[in-house]
Amino acid sequence: MFSFLYEINQKGKVRLSRDPTAAFRAWFPEAPFATPTYWSRKLAKAGTVLGWFFFPSTPQKIVKIIDTTYEKYYAMADPNFDWSKKPPEVQPQSKLNCRFMVEFFANMSGGTYFRITETYLQNLARRRGSRLLVAVKQYQIENGNWPANLDAIKFYAPAEAFIDPVSGSQFEYERHDSRFSLYGAAFNIWPK
Repeated sequence: MFSFLYEINQKGKVRLSRDPTAAFRAWFPEAPFATPTYWSRKLAKAGTVLGWFFFPSTPQKIVKIIDTTYEKYYAMADPNFDWSKKPPEVQPQSKLNCRFMVEFFANMSGGTYFRITETYLQNLARRRGSRLLVAVKQYQIENGNWPANLDAIKFYAPAEAFIDPVSGSQFEYERHDSRFSLYGAAFNIWPK
């Protein structure tokens, strides 16, 4: 992403690019901006001076900033990651540098990961709850009444179907004369 900001000088050393648009001109040689004007060259040099204050001097330093900022999100790839504990939202201190920009975008995406996981767990709970509804109905067809509790249908559904993935505990089941209710931590699967 930041590769266009750097170039190799005549001595073979990496430095901030004196013309960050050179990469774009190479990619699009037929574009109107492919031939730099006098003022566009001067503006690119002025931008490089500003870049000295904003960007690190080498691409390796940017990579280190990105890696350290996103390291807390790498843990989310672990299958045993505890999604119930949301990290506190830390607002990066507003500074005019590259680290602020990376932290700002990382914090924006962090909340998204948790919302995606919540949606996944709710959909998984609905699927498991639907499987339990089928098992309850099978029991009712075979026995003529609704089961007294979920233990009565343990042979009709796999063991994981009884666990609410949102809370990690068993789904709640209540029998009400001619009706029943089945619900989890996030919502009702079959209302009272």
